[in-house]
Amino acid sequence: MFVIGEEYLLLAELAMQAGRQTEAEGNYQRAEQVWEKNFRMPEDPKHQAMATHFTGWTYQRRGDCAKAVEFYQEVLEKWPFYEKAWQCALVACDCYEKMTSDGVLSRQEVNNFIKTCYERILKNPQSCPAPILQQIRIWVEQYEKERLPSLEE
Repeated sequence: MFVIGEEYLLLAELAMQAGRQTEAEGNYQRAEQVWEKNFRMPEDPKHQAMATHFTGWTYQRRGDCAKAVEFYQEVLEKWPFYEKAWQCALVACDCYEKMTSDGVLSRQEVNNFIKTCYERILKNPQSCPAPILQQIRIWVEQYEKERLPSLEE
């Protein structure tokens, strides 16, 4: 069942790239509906984590950062050892950055959230690439010194 959701996600991404917003929106929603069925499968936590992760992705791609963060945080809380938990944390940070630029959150709220996410990644790095882990360590160290560079620096 999870693969069907992935197919809808792929169709949505292709439609988005081609500028067909309405078609993309419909496919994102279909993917979410398929993955909601995975949420109710307690015997399969891996697919629950994946379904929650990708549902967050669909909300993020549709511009609903607040809803996306809810799903990413659920992954981080329920399945901290999920192999893509680090990606959920990083995308949640990007969503928080977007909410800052939209005036929804303060810079301090965002920085505190980012620090929490980065610390989670450092506790459970799983498959996070070493260069990203190093950038996160540097950011956290500098954050604690009140110097806040962007992750790209």
